[in-house]
Amino acid sequence: MEWYNLRVENRNLYEVSVYVVPRGQRRVLVGAVSPGRYDFLEFQYPVGLPLAVELENEIGDRYRIPSVPFIGGGRVELVVLDNLRRSGYIRRQ
Repeated sequence: MEWYNLRVENRNLYEVSVYVVPRGQRRVLVGAVSPGRYDFLEFQYPVGLPLAVELENEIGDRYRIPSVPFIGGGRVELVVLDNLRRSGYIRRQ
């Protein structure tokens, strides 16, 4: 398992819950971010698997961001937009 530090900026009108979904496993809630805010969510994720994140706002809209191979953990930045389907990673440090 590797540690990730996910910086989530929520530009959505609603609170957004952030889940990680390791391949073949159930989704795991790692935190929620209020509208107009950002937060840092720290979690462990299996080594070697592309990062799979699912977003769900408080009115029930869901979107699973396409998996990205951020191998080795570290910091990842994510922007959540009004239209969840336009949300995505912006850079990795």
